[in-house]
Amino acid sequence: MAESSSLKPADDKQLKTETCSQPHDILCSLDNMRKRGDLTDTIIHIHKRTFHAHRAILACSSEYFRAMFTSNLSESINGVVHFNNQIDPHIFSLLLDYSYTTELTVTDSNAQALLETACHLQYNKVIDACCNFLIQNLDPPNCLGIQKFSERLSLWNLYKKAQQYALDYFMEVVKHDEYHQLTLQELQQYLSNDEINIDREESIYKAIFAWIRSNDNQELLPSLLSCVRLPFTRPDFLLEQLDNPLIKQNPECADMLRSARNNQLRLREKYLCDSTLIPRYSTKSEVVVVMGGSCSHDRDVFYYNPSTDRWGILTRLPNLDIFDFAVGTLNNCIYISGGIKSKIVSNEVYCYDVDKANWHSCKNFHMPRTQHSSIGVNGFLYIIGDNRMVDMVERFSPAENLWEVVNPLPVAVSSPVVVSNKHKIYVTGGSACSQLNQFQNIQCYDTTNDTWTVIRAVSIPRKRFPAIVIDDIMYILSGYGVNGMQVYDIKSDSLLPPMLLPNKEQNLFGAVAVRDKIYAAIINKHKQRQCDLQLFDPRIKEWQKKTTMPSAVGVDGHCLSIYKYLGPPFSSK
Repeated sequence: MAESSSLKPADDKQLKTETCSQPHDILCSLDNMRKRGDLTDTIIHIHKRTFHAHRAILACSSEYFRAMFTSNLSESINGVVHFNNQIDPHIFSLLLDYSYTTELTVTDSNAQALLETACHLQYNKVIDACCNFLIQNLDPPNCLGIQKFSERLSLWNLYKKAQQYALDYFMEVVKHDEYHQLTLQELQQYLSNDEINIDREESIYKAIFAWIRSNDNQELLPSLLSCVRLPFTRPDFLLEQLDNPLIKQNPECADMLRSARNNQLRLREKYLCDSTLIPRYSTKSEVVVVMGGSCSHDRDVFYYNPSTDRWGILTRLPNLDIFDFAVGTLNNCIYISGGIKSKIVSNEVYCYDVDKANWHSCKNFHMPRTQHSSIGVNGFLYIIGDNRMVDMVERFSPAENLWEVVNPLPVAVSSPVVVSNKHKIYVTGGSACSQLNQFQNIQCYDTTNDTWTVIRAVSIPRKRFPAIVIDDIMYILSGYGVNGMQVYDIKSDSLLPPMLLPNKEQNLFGAVAVRDKIYAAIINKHKQRQCDLQLFDPRIKEWQKKTTMPSAVGVDGHCLSIYKYLGPPFSSK
């Protein structure tokens, strides 16, 4: 017997090859085979048309066909599918072509039919494509019809988009046929919605009468008129409508208008305090609010309406013995927190509800603070900093009246300034290590995942200065003169050329963005106890004096914006 020998195999040589076009080539080949009827294993009958296909391709494209062909249904056994009158054969041919080519053209004329068939056959990617097409092509004539169509198919994202579009462009929607085809219940849902975008409450009233005339159903007028917030219509309009023949014929409607007139007189006396009615958001005006300071007479809270160039008194601070507090806004409420109260650092919080025009106290936060900052972001009120160097950050939930501690600052600072953009908070400036050492970077907090990062693209020269964000651009009002305002592009994380700030003879203590312009509250050093409001338009890069405040505010004041109802019955406009 010969002796066996062990031979070592030569080193294996390998060549890995990959043909990127192979998946596409296979689909093209299968599509050609389908068209010739080669190796197909399924026949689909729709009306008088017959389609040949490969069930594996159908199952990969459609959850409906996958379930059909992986079960013991007769279609999976004999390979014959009948749809009768359920599906349009032309639309199915488009989906069948898509299954083999991954290409589909959605148009105005086929979008809804494609979407309906795709929902029936569970072509999920086609559903997404059709929904996106319809969303991109929403307009006043079609949005209500698309909303009804999406409700029937339980496509709730499309439904919400169509509904929101109708609310946003309601003044245009009422001019088209679909508006007059709404049912009573559907119309009431729209007219009662707080988010409906109108210029004034009279627009709702007029829209109701347009619907009543087109549907010739005057009996529904009282139930629809109850959707109008009549006390917020012009007093002269109410008086005029009492002579409207349709109102005269309906005693219930006439009583509603008279009652609204009486409510207007009561509202004028007590603003909105006694009323359960709240004006619609779209009828409110965004105004500049200036408040606070370090002087005992800085108790009045002023507001400035850019549309009318007028000042007014919003309210008075709730406690006369409190200074150096922080101010933040959330859900159109103003929160003041901390500060010095009776010579003691406070952890108290007060909230002013702009709509109800009243103050109430909130739960105290954990660590008493002064010379700190607060800001409302993503449903929470955050407080950051102190006159000491601290890293502890707290946030408040108004719904739960509860404070909680979140991740601390990467670097503890004193007296920082905070500004927000989208869901992030930017902590600018402040002192670190000692009161003499300025922290020159920006600390950024992502409220969605409770994480911090440090931005080093900007060098901050000093502490306690205003910062504003408009369209992802941060304006840091930290200097004086030609290059006094640093400009930081948040998206690109880069500095842009600096811009002009008012000269050093003025003390800028607060600023806020309203309608993409910066309003800065400035103490004029040459005119004792005078505060000016100056306007900066980033597009033309120019400052202009806008107005002088009715009363001066101390150097530690605050500047913010809120939405306030200033229409009827409080004005005649």
